[in-house]
Amino acid sequence: MYPTLKNGSIVLMKKYNLKLNYNDIVVIKKNNKIIIKRLVGLPNDTIDIDEYIYVNGKKNDEIPTKDKGNITNRITLGKNEYFVIGDNRDKSIDSRFDEVGIIKEFQIIGKILFK
Repeated sequence: MYPTLKNGSIVLMKKYNLKLNYNDIVVIKKNNKIIIKRLVGLPNDTIDIDEYIYVNGKKNDEIPTKDKGNITNRITLGKNEYFVIGDNRDKSIDSRFDEVGIIKEFQIIGKILFK
């Protein structure tokens, strides 16, 4: 999540009664690892990736995405599914790649309130 978070950053995480919104930074348990990523896609959203990430046809932000990962076609998220990405797009392993993929709601263990 560099440059937003660096190794050793101290954060406050909320674990219960989560109301998840676009651009929240979430803590995820995936394959017995804890990862921290930015939430860009919510349930039922459509995700397209070319040079940028598009959510429901709108450009997510101005950070170019050089690597589409394993995303070759438009993705429509299902109920309780989320799409996450790292802030350091060129080095992040996130929902674009099979190692992380689409995140299920039960895998989100909290959201970062502040660092």
